[in-house]
Amino acid sequence: SDGSLEITSYSGANDTGSIETQDLELPNGKSQITRYTNGERPLTTDYSGPEGSGSITNHTTTTSDSVGYFVFPDANGNNGLWVTDGTVKGTKLITNQTADGASLNPANLSVVDGELMFTGSDQGSNGLFILTGNSTTPIEIAGPSVKNHYASVIFDTTAVDSLLYFSAYDYQGKNGLWVSDGTPNGTYEITELNSAPSAITAINNKVIFENIDTQGQNNLWVSDGTPAGTAELAGIKGANSSGVWGTFSGLGMAELDGKVIFSGLNDSGTYGLWITDGTVAGTMEIPVQGAAEGSLGLRADNFVTFNGRVLFRGFGADGTIGLWTTDGTAAGTQELAGINGAYLLGPDPVWMTVYENEVVFEGIDDANQFGLWVTDGTTAGTHELKNIPNLNIKTLGLDPNFTVVNGELMFLEWSSTGGSQLWETDGTSARTHILGSSPTLLGWGADDFASGAVTAVVPLQ
Repeated sequence: SDGSLEITSYSGANDTGSIETQDLELPNGKSQITRYTNGERPLTTDYSGPEGSGSITNHTTTTSDSVGYFVFPDANGNNGLWVTDGTVKGTKLITNQTADGASLNPANLSVVDGELMFTGSDQGSNGLFILTGNSTTPIEIAGPSVKNHYASVIFDTTAVDSLLYFSAYDYQGKNGLWVSDGTPNGTYEITELNSAPSAITAINNKVIFENIDTQGQNNLWVSDGTPAGTAELAGIKGANSSGVWGTFSGLGMAELDGKVIFSGLNDSGTYGLWITDGTVAGTMEIPVQGAAEGSLGLRADNFVTFNGRVLFRGFGADGTIGLWTTDGTAAGTQELAGINGAYLLGPDPVWMTVYENEVVFEGIDDANQFGLWVTDGTTAGTHELKNIPNLNIKTLGLDPNFTVVNGELMFLEWSSTGGSQLWETDGTSARTHILGSSPTLLGWGADDFASGAVTAVVPLQ
């Protein structure tokens, strides 16, 4: 009658045993879903009915099929490697130290052939680590202290099939494109480059990336993983004399049907929407009606592939920063204008991530407040998830690292109760919440949060 029900045991198919005693709150008799665990098995239980009475329905007693790894500070403020299966009990710190006891400071998490690879501290720089199977001790496979496998200042890691491509310095202090299969002997520099490669993206069993050549041109490059197969796409028709990539870095790319969509600089000095198949002849600008004019132009970024199209953020001729969509053609490229509830100058969508049949992103609403949004790729199907308790998005500049773990979209974001928290959502306001007593550090600085929060998902072994 007090509006709560205490569950102490469970028996049925798949598992029989006790469940940790927890209260299932029933405010005003409304249904509320709470997770319980029998051993390591997640059990989702739904209670419905008036206060003090009703029925319990067991939705699942199957094991998790994947876990998510993320970087978060521990109680002492040291960035550590955490793991979650989407439940409170399954969220814990793995380690914040290397094998020799030094601070790990993990970052750049990637999944390669079912194993977690990431960068961690090594002699004032960083090295490449791997966490295999159920191990809690990362193994360094390349770095300043790894004999015969020196690499440092590793970043921009990108998984392609069973390999990890990344940017790093070699022992001579020169930039290069590197590759790793997760072993020391399988980790090596493909070729030296004039600058650090960035925006590494998979295309047709190869990678395409941005790099500044010896003439100072910022162009696209393509590599098949061999020195001979790594080359600059020079002499692109209609590209700027300073290079098709221009001066803005980190604008990103997205694969679409064997081609890549990106933001490029044309010979008029305007940033527009471009497409490439990885060849000089197959690289061209896509004319876009309604794009901003002048030097910035459309300046597309935040690309994500969804339902045979690419969604992106772009600048319109009317001064808006809106949500755009393209199928790789001029006729199939347009802004999703007139989104209900969006800010007057556009929703400014960032961190777009595919989740089931929608794309989740952060944006600005008509009250000029940052919020969580979803879209199905249409104007009518784009809306904000409102009235989420304690969600307090302070800026669009911090990546929430949306990651799908066992059917739920998990992310790191600020809470009105203080500090950043681990959240989960099913794409609705009602089911967007902090993951129980998730790890938190009150007052954790925004800059530190930005540098540490990264997520990746691997299947359970």
